[in-house]
Amino acid sequence: MRLTISLFLCSLGLMVGCSRSGTDQTGSTTGKPSQARLRRSVAVEKVGLTRLESNVESVGFVESESQSEIAAGTSGVVEEILFREGQWVEKDQPLVKVDQSRYETALKISQSTLDKAKAGLEKAKNLQGISLGAGIGVSREERARLVGDVRLGEAEVGEATANYALAQYNQKRSIIRSPFRGQINQKRINLGSFVEDKTVIGTLADLTKLRVVGFIPERSTPLVRIQIEKSTQNRQRTLPGQEELRFATSLVSGPWQGIITSQLYYSGALQEGYLVPFTLRSFPGRVFNAKLFYLSSTGNPDTHMFECKAELPPWAATQGIRPGFTAKLYIPVASAGETMIIPEESLRATERGFLVFRPKPLFRGDGKIEWEAEAVERLQTGRRRPGVVEILDRLRPGDWIVRRGAEALEEGTPLALDEESSVKILAEMDLSQRKSP
Repeated sequence: MRLTISLFLCSLGLMVGCSRSGTDQTGSTTGKPSQARLRRSVAVEKVGLTRLESNVESVGFVESESQSEIAAGTSGVVEEILFREGQWVEKDQPLVKVDQSRYETALKISQSTLDKAKAGLEKAKNLQGISLGAGIGVSREERARLVGDVRLGEAEVGEATANYALAQYNQKRSIIRSPFRGQINQKRINLGSFVEDKTVIGTLADLTKLRVVGFIPERSTPLVRIQIEKSTQNRQRTLPGQEELRFATSLVSGPWQGIITSQLYYSGALQEGYLVPFTLRSFPGRVFNAKLFYLSSTGNPDTHMFECKAELPPWAATQGIRPGFTAKLYIPVASAGETMIIPEESLRATERGFLVFRPKPLFRGDGKIEWEAEAVERLQTGRRRPGVVEILDRLRPGDWIVRRGAEALEEGTPLALDEESSVKILAEMDLSQRKSP
């Protein structure tokens, strides 16, 4: 029994001795890992100012500048149709003839009425001339009657002339003509159909005047307007080498001229103004250019988007571009002046908004300097481009921020800075800031 108690006390003493040494048999510390202040290796960068150029992406479509439904403009039975779907027509080319016999007969009747009115007026004038030549043998009442007949004849001629002009107009409208040069896309009538003024006989599109339509968010509209104004002011200036390129293309004749000129246009060599690149689903892998000329002065109150339009070259249709194609626009937008940007990897998104970390020096009493993370929260961000983001507040140009390694930081986390970065930051600090904690 005594031997057992002695062995127990001895083993207890050994355990107590081990605990006092602060290490176990594996040699590890007894402190809790969660309480260890491990220094994090980070890379820092100085916040600077630069002119930020980015692209505003917008999904839009291609439309024809002249695209409309052709109204009959008259009433009657369709007697003849002079077009087919897909047919190219010239301006004022006849498309449909409506009830020609009725309108031609009305024109002939109005012509006869006009001739009759003119004959009556001529007769009244002759009688008046004869009475005036007779002298005193004509009574006052007879002269008044003759004058009234002449005025009545003049009125009848005027009325008949107006009716004849109306009959001419109706007869002209009975032959429906193309309002402009283009391609017929739809035919909505058949022979024998009865049409009225508002009846649509078909649709017509001018493929020589195409443009691409997109939408710009309100935040970017002031910068886009500035770019449009600048391009308008410089429109009369000749780009370097532009005249030489135009002269070179003029030396090529035949179909090759159109192909070469088209490629130069889409590459931007022959264009002036605010160029907007865009892509089409129908042409994967190809990028086209259009000249931005219009930005709406009013936006959609629901989406806060402003409509914009960019015109394509006249020969765009020869490239296979058609109205209705879905387009994706990449509208280049440059900031009006220099703006503050930071690397995108230094920005962290939290439930309290965006934040970055700044290296904060701690000056110890023994002269040593330590660094810890200082959070700058609720940052307001602006435009982005690959790798960088615009910062609108809470930072100043010249501030140092953690560029790499911020994802593992919290407020007060010790930092391990390289000596070069530490020296640069301290050299820019005000001496008043160098106080010991």
